[in-house]
Amino acid sequence: MSTPIRIESADEAALSAMLDHHAQLRAELDARVGALRDAVVAGASHERPAAALMEFIDGELLPHATAEEGALYPAAADDPRAALFVDSMVLEHRELQRKAQALRSGDGPSRLLSSAEAIAAVFTVHVAKENELLLPALQKRQGVSLATLLGDMQDRLAEPDPDVRARGVSEAEELDVRTLAHGARHEIIFGKLHALAPGQRLFIVNDHDPKPLRYQLDAAWPGMFDWAYVVAGPKVWRIEVTRLG
Repeated sequence: MSTPIRIESADEAALSAMLDHHAQLRAELDARVGALRDAVVAGASHERPAAALMEFIDGELLPHATAEEGALYPAAADDPRAALFVDSMVLEHRELQRKAQALRSGDGPSRLLSSAEAIAAVFTVHVAKENELLLPALQKRQGVSLATLLGDMQDRLAEPDPDVRARGVSEAEELDVRTLAHGARHEIIFGKLHALAPGQRLFIVNDHDPKPLRYQLDAAWPGMFDWAYVVAGPKVWRIEVTRLG
């Protein structure tokens, strides 16, 4: 006797895709936080795992949250009974953004790890609420198509995120040296520069001309970085450092 073939509806396929994507995001986030934790616990250099985590958060996690707010949440917020729940989900996105900013600040390894683990904890609870409450409710709601909402999210993710561009992350990250402890400044700067891919830039902001840093760069990695003054005093210096190769 042959087994009946079950044809999955478009909304069922969309729900499966959303759940799978959430699982992938969680697994990748946990792996990168784990790599940072291992480096910090071992007392090893933490700059590379911290940069890799930040790249994932800014390149995938936060854009995903922005796409949800633009496509997914309005469909739920139309229901007065769900409005407060959606507001709580948005607040969790804001918390993720705040923790990401703390991670981006370049504090010492213990604080970086604390921010990273807080991001992982918030995201774990957030995804569970979406998977177990929000998405099933939307799937049952008449007049709502998960397939259409998923398509809208994918279109938004395919577009450049203006918030990411404004933060200058990944392609052109900005590091305000004035906020860093003096003893850790060069370690943090060199770690971020070393993590750049060819063509990527780092903007360095300082309250004086960082010429000694340029000399150290030229000595350590001759011909690897281009150095350009965007603002040259008298109170603030902003330097654009581009990795050439």
